[in-house]
Amino acid sequence: MYRLCKQHRWQYVQLMTNDGMVYEGMIENVDRDHVYLLVPMDEMRSEDDMSDDYDQSSDTRQFFPGFGFGGFGRRRRFRRILIPLIFLAALSPWF
Repeated sequence: MYRLCKQHRWQYVQLMTNDGMVYEGMIENVDRDHVYLLVPMDEMRSEDDMSDDYDQSSDTRQFFPGFGFGGFGRRRRFRRILIPLIFLAALSPWF
């Protein structure tokens, strides 16, 4: 499993652990004991967190030239998680 993870470094993959948990993210690094996976923050939000979101259409913020539409876009954020190699059951790359 170490070689397979090393081969797919910096690729978006789906990892399954022995207990059935599935993680999707990008393999940042691999050592002899752990896989360092970058998981998008949106993927880690629970159902309860999503219910607290407000309606984006009612947003009344002002948009200044260069900062509103066509300005800076939304950046995707990642959270690093460690998964012990001994717990990995499968790795599936996303193409």
